Amino acid sequence: MKVLKFGGKSLDSSQKIENICEYIGFRAQKEKIIVVVSAFGGETDQLIEKASEYNENSREMDALISTGEIKAASLVAMALESRGVKAQSFSAAQVPILTMGSHRKSIIISIDRTNIQNCLDSGRVAVVAGFQGINQKGDVTTLGRGGSDTTAIALASVFDCEAELYSDFEGVQTGDPRHFKYKLIPRLSHSDLKAYSESGAKVVAPNAAAMAQANNVPLLCKSSAAPFKKGTKVTKLKSPFVAISTSGSLSKININFTGTNFDPQKVISYILSNVNYNSINITQHSISLLLPSESETMVEKEIAQLSNLLVDE
Repeated sequence: MKVLKFGGKSLDSSQKIENICEYIGFRAQKEKIIVVVSAFGGETDQLIEKASEYNENSREMDALISTGEIKAASLVAMALESRGVKAQSFSAAQVPILTMGSHRKSIIISIDRTNIQNCLDSGRVAVVAGFQGINQKGDVTTLGRGGSDTTAIALASVFDCEAELYSDFEGVQTGDPRHFKYKLIPRLSHSDLKAYSESGAKVVAPNAAAMAQANNVPLLCKSSAAPFKKGTKVTKLKSPFVAISTSGSLSKININFTGTNFDPQKVISYILSNVNYNSINITQHSISLLLPSESETMVEKEIAQLSNLLVDE
């Protein structure tokens, strides 16, 4: 059994939905599949913008923005059925997924697996609307940023299986791929994933990464456009942690080797011999350096070289 989560940009055209459903159908021939979907790309923002015309009511806002994921789940289920793959969609209330806390930032406290298990046992793919739950009053709630990742990880924890998170990026990289082309990291520990999510590559939301760590849920982070590529596997392996930030004319790179078996000497040697840095601080377990960032190409080149050294260990 696997949980496969697909982000909104992976579903923002009919062709992308067809491609994803073909892949899900292939996987469903061999194993039971739970699919978690986000709203179609940009839809949640459109609903929030529309709601801004009126007085905000947090209860009604959650009811409104949760509809994007419900629509996506139903359409994906129909697309699967049209390909001959039996499927059934679920809103959070139909699972049910119970939450607590404030609207727009609730947390999952329990998931009843009965309805999804019955769906799987009948030979169907379960397609679950992410990002949402219901509270003890029966009101719809949403889980905040990265909520669909959180839904997928919570389901994987309940069903004791791996979660595969598909986005428009090949996997987790040493920096935010929206800014530079960084080096793909093939393996990460849960703690590293959480650290990267908070201050490095924004591929998995920090709350979702924290849930994966707390529940020891194995993860694969992959590209929906190239789902057969390996991506990033989150394991118990501890690797060097890199955090990259840019402010004004300087880029700061922190490399932390705490808790790893990685020998930092080759990284230090490379930096001292090849990197045009403004300042550097080397301790027993970390390296911190400042680079001039007037040239994005230069910064990108140095980060790529450092990434190769760190990942290829």
